[in-house]
Formats: sequence, structure tokens, C-alpha cells
Amino acid sequence: MMSGMKLMRRLGGVLLLSAVILGFSLLLWRGPWWLDGSHLRTRRLEPADGVVITGFRTTLAALGAGAIAAIGLYYTHRTLQHTRDKDRVQAEIEREGQVTDRYVEAIKLLGSDSRTERLGGIYALERIMHDSAKDHVTIVNVLPRTHAPITSGRTTGPRTPRRKARIPHRYSCPRM
Repeated sequence: MMSGMKLMRRLGGVLLLSAVILGFSLLLWRGPWWLDGSHLRTRRLEPADGVVITGFRTTLAALGAGAIAAIGLYYTHRTLQHTRDKDRVQAEIEREGQVTDRYVEAIKLLGSDSRTERLGGIYALERIMHDSAKDHVTIVNVLPRTHAPITSGRTTGPRTPRRKARIPHRYSCPRM
């Protein structure tokens, strides 16, 4: 159901359009005599009178067609702007969804037992961090917490204590 304000605007628009159509019709019908009545006859028109009347009405019809074309162009322009805005928003939503999917896959790779997959996860997060400024801080905070030491996969032999891996400065951010 339309609200009262929308109904009033629509009713006002219909009344305005009706007044314009009525005024244009009256101008087509009686306009030549209103503008040049002293030179035109009302009865027994001569060919010269017909030329003046036809010229006036033709000019008025051309102006009306031009006005309708201008209104059509304006309406088309507004529709195109609206469509572009909606497309821009939709593209941003799709992009955010793709970044989220890439982020989830990269986090899964970080939890893998394979050294190569973990490195792939780190590189994927780095790429997301550069591609999406909005996710930069999140990734900077996630990388140091999930950074497990990358081993060669050897399980035999004596274990030597490892130093904690240092995260390069480009991943660090100030602590709050």
C-alpha cells in the first residue's frame, strides 16, 4: 500500500500532466487566433490564413515532440545511473565474497600438515592482504598466531630445539 505522501505526489503528477495536455490541446486548437487574431479570419478562411495556422500548429507539434524526447532522455539517463549504481554495489558484494572464500581456503592451508600447503596458505594470505585493504589488519593479526614452524618432515634423529620463527616486519602491526 502506498503511503499518504507518495499518493499525494502521484496524484499531483497526474493532475499536472492532465493540465499540460489540456493546455497543449487548447493551444493547438485556438493558439493561432490567440497569437495572431487580428490578421486571421474566423469564417471563410483564405489560403494565406491556412498557411499561418498550419505553420503555427506544425511548430507547436515539433516543440511538443522535442519536449517528449527530452523527457525520455532524462528518464533513460536516470535509469542508467540507477542500474550502474546497483551493478557497482553487486560487484562489490561479489568481490567481498571472493575475498572471504580465498581467506577461508588460505586458513585451511595454514592448518595443513604439508609444508608446501602451509607456505601456500601464507602466500595466499599475503596476496589477500595486498588485494584487500579492508582485510589487511585481520591478516596481520592472524599470521603471527597461526605461524607454525615449517619442518622438513623428518621424524628420525635427535630433536634440536628450534628458535621461534620471526615474522617479517611487513606482517607486524602495533599492539594495542
